[in-house]
Amino acid sequence: SGLITIESDKVYAHQWFASSTTSSLQHIRVPEGFDGTGYVNVSFVRALDSKEVFMSPLSYAVVPLTVNKEKRRLQVSLTTNDLAKPGEPLAIHYQTDRPAKIVLFAVDKGILQVTDFETPDPLGYFFRKTSLGVETSQIVDLILPEFSILRAASAAGGDGDAEMRLNPFKRVTDKPVVFWSGVVDADSTEREVIYDVPDYFDGTLTIMAVAFAGDSAGWPKRKRPFAALL
Repeated sequence: SGLITIESDKVYAHQWFASSTTSSLQHIRVPEGFDGTGYVNVSFVRALDSKEVFMSPLSYAVVPLTVNKEKRRLQVSLTTNDLAKPGEPLAIHYQTDRPAKIVLFAVDKGILQVTDFETPDPLGYFFRKTSLGVETSQIVDLILPEFSILRAASAAGGDGDAEMRLNPFKRVTDKPVVFWSGVVDADSTEREVIYDVPDYFDGTLTIMAVAFAGDSAGWPKRKRPFAALL
């Protein structure tokens, strides 16, 4: 299931939806009175019985939305004579498609070219793109999948012998073969640390080190095999 919202400085509309596929076509009605630019926010929550348990349970996206501003556009018509002579009156004819107030200008083109002046666009200014003013908080991405599905997806197998050990507290296990020297000094003089490898260990030890000096660092790695005595 998911949620679609139309937002700007607040949430103007919302629509819940459900989808059984990863791709679908959904609709939401733009509310009356919403003008200019806004954003469409889509959030989609993974189904509880979905087997995609290693993916985030929440997917979301936000894209800008521009509403058609033509209904707010005032139709203005201006006409003049094709040729005007210096010293003679210039008739500028104008009209609008509805009652309005208008200001007319006549400016030398050379003056306008100095600053590359463009005719003002009031609709473009008042309905310009603005930042999203809605802050969204959610905890949906913390939803845990169905336990039975998670257990089936994470099962590694190979533990058939362990099933015979009904009481794990009575098992006899060897301690992990791990050694850490702690932070010790090092220089051009050869030094050593001693690690007593347990007698039950039969395998290969990976010997690693991380060294740091000022703005330099090193991290060598070696492998050493160990075979148990028979």
